[in-house]
Amino acid sequence: ARPKGVQLTHRNLWLNAATFVWQLGVIDRDVYLHTLPMFHCNGWGIVYAVTGMGGRHVVLRKVDGAEILRRVDAHGVTLLCGAPAVANMVLDAAARSRGLVEGYFYQSSRRPYASGGAVYPIEIYLLAARVDGLTSGFYHYAPEAHALEAVVMHPADQAALCRNALLSTGEQASEVQALLLFTARLERMRWKHLSLTLALQDCGGLLATLYLAATALALAPCALGGIDARAFAQASGLAQSEEPLVSAFLVGSAPAEFTP
Repeated sequence: ARPKGVQLTHRNLWLNAATFVWQLGVIDRDVYLHTLPMFHCNGWGIVYAVTGMGGRHVVLRKVDGAEILRRVDAHGVTLLCGAPAVANMVLDAAARSRGLVEGYFYQSSRRPYASGGAVYPIEIYLLAARVDGLTSGFYHYAPEAHALEAVVMHPADQAALCRNALLSTGEQASEVQALLLFTARLERMRWKHLSLTLALQDCGGLLATLYLAATALALAPCALGGIDARAFAQASGLAQSEEPLVSAFLVGSAPAEFTP
């Protein structure tokens, strides 16, 4: 937004800055990251508060979640301000992959997650049948790029998986719009005697999160327990002994009468 052109007196600025010092407990060891425009409401006062207490300023030319996290790590930022949209950007960036890790038997990614074991084994695939802005097909979620990558799967196999998904709902769903399929890379946890158990626990946590997110977006979610794992393995070319299907999740538009 453009500056509002409001004139501030020295008294206004002093009172605002002093209030920040008292309420936030600003000290000389604080490091302030500029994520709030200085012309914005309260944006002017915090600058004087940090400066008056002898704190350090870290300038950010563009509000970007990943850049905020990088500068927090590089400069030891202790203080920043921002609208809820800024917090959303930071949370979104924090959930993304931060690089790949090459293990003795596996390749994994560095990203925050709730896990029952040391290495996250779950891989996510998407069968998009009717999703706005996305070409129908079979995709794999690539965490290192935070993007979907197309995977070759015969249309007849895609149709068979969709029919299987509808049967798993007890035919309560009339069509498949988006089908999420979760596999477990067992080599990442092969040294643990409860590897498959831990993978299922991880998958359960993921399903719970998806239920919450889908409900908040007024979508119709449904976890599936009857997907044919052998048919999926044949269609996807994934070996069941290395990367078996462990769960599936159907999500689509909610009917007009649906109330979350």
